Amino acid sequence: IPPTVEYNDNIYTVIEIGSQAFYKCEYMTSIDIPHTIKRISYKAFYALNHLEQVNITDLSAYCQVEFKDDCLLRNDAILYLNGEKVVSLEGLNETCTKISDYAFSGYKYLSKAIIPESVITIGKESFTNCANLKYLEIGSNVESVGNDAFAECKSLTKIKFVDGEKQLTLGICYGGAFKDCPLEEVYIGRNIWFDYQGSNSDYYKPFPKRISKAIFNKYAGGKNGYDYMDCFKSISEAYFTPDCEKIDFSISNNQPDNVYIFSNKIMKIKNCTFGETSIVDPFDNIYVIDKDNLPEAFSSVEGDFYNLV
Repeated sequence: IPPTVEYNDNIYTVIEIGSQAFYKCEYMTSIDIPHTIKRISYKAFYALNHLEQVNITDLSAYCQVEFKDDCLLRNDAILYLNGEKVVSLEGLNETCTKISDYAFSGYKYLSKAIIPESVITIGKESFTNCANLKYLEIGSNVESVGNDAFAECKSLTKIKFVDGEKQLTLGICYGGAFKDCPLEEVYIGRNIWFDYQGSNSDYYKPFPKRISKAIFNKYAGGKNGYDYMDCFKSISEAYFTPDCEKIDFSISNNQPDNVYIFSNKIMKIKNCTFGETSIVDPFDNIYVIDKDNLPEAFSSVEGDFYNLV
């Protein structure tokens, strides 16, 4: 597909691939997508069962293409950036402000996704079923992650939400933004919330499965009667860093099995069941680790927070 076409002595920039343009071209094996493309319309590449490669010259431009219904990469096609197989998002630059709906849906060759600071939104189903995606890092300026954005990424075990001041809203729908992801560790360096759409059941949580370890480096206040811990179905171990000054969670619903607090700043633990509990009268599974000022009421736990991270 050329970036420009000439007609009646006029040169036009190609910005859209029309609806059903290559519908059922089942023996097409390769496509070149120019950086000028802004939209790929309904079923433009439907039923390309023998597609092997998609060639692009600008990864940032590709990520911002408006896909109307699906992605080119679902049928085992390999994405090439200037001749190199795309296995991460290292080719993104500051011009990329969004990852569009369906952009990498079904792409099985992506192993690491680091979303840069320039990105503000991550679209729905943008990385759904990326079977070999193992590590995800979401930049500090991302404000929203769409429904099912990372659902069914069956190798995704670690996520880092980079430290930042902006609140991040996570999409839910059909089992959560991270549905069926075998997550082991989640690092949260900013306020997070989820669009619960009137339901707070485990099925609609962004993290609908049990997580082994969650590290919180930011206090996030609740709204609409819920708080940031409601994003999780359950956590085995929760770590709160020295930058946290308050903890909110529901003791009755999703209190972690063990809570480790690496700070003496936290003076109150607030939960919707018992109100505010003084830090000097903790629950049995809450431990404060502060070598300089350790309250006598707490047990010390061996280990260094930064090694845990």
